[in-house]
Amino acid sequence: MALLTVLSTIHHTRCCGQLTLMKARQPWRELVAQVRDARDIKLFVDSVGGDTIAAVETFHALHGRVSETTITDKCFSAALPVALAGKKILIERRARILCHAPCSWKYSHADEMILTAGRLRQYAAYLKKILMERTEMSETVVDGWLNGADFYFTAEQAVAYGLADEIFDAPRFDADGLPVAACDSNEKPLPTFTEDELFFQDVLLSLGRLKVRNKADFMRELHFWAAFNTDEQPNDL
Repeated sequence: MALLTVLSTIHHTRCCGQLTLMKARQPWRELVAQVRDARDIKLFVDSVGGDTIAAVETFHALHGRVSETTITDKCFSAALPVALAGKKILIERRARILCHAPCSWKYSHADEMILTAGRLRQYAAYLKKILMERTEMSETVVDGWLNGADFYFTAEQAVAYGLADEIFDAPRFDADGLPVAACDSNEKPLPTFTEDELFFQDVLLSLGRLKVRNKADFMRELHFWAAFNTDEQPNDL
């Protein structure tokens, strides 16, 4: 069994840092090369994302060999396709997943950038296919996740949508390295949501990006609607 960790953003030079497609140095290839002969890989992800092309290439190289992915904190942007290489995906209760439009970058002349843009479109289509197969969500829903806006998923939402399989609670330690009890009174409790809130969040996620006549007017109308159409649930319920 091999252990593989992806930290930081996906484009830099360190193996446990960013992944890149730069011709002079291709750390994502080095990352994959470390587990070239491994048939059972345990993948740990805590990354803010980066280059989608590098991430999808990494997914393709690892898919079928990662028995388990563990998302320990952030799984943002291009980190998601890497995490999806796992047959089983575990997510820490406080972790978050972020979806938005696939991104890449290249420092070159216009013709090369046009080629990169075309390549990114191909990889974006492949990523959509990966997400649809993993989550069994419709093309319309997945298109909404990849349309440019930032969509954050809590651990509960990630499991509900099929982006993860299981939630776990990681042990926490204080400054002296001693275990912190789960009921520590100094710790802020996790936010909880009513069924109505969860339903409303699901609706918002499925809508995708909206085009409005005037953003300020639209936000004001939303504020008025929320003020007159929501009731706060008593804390003892």
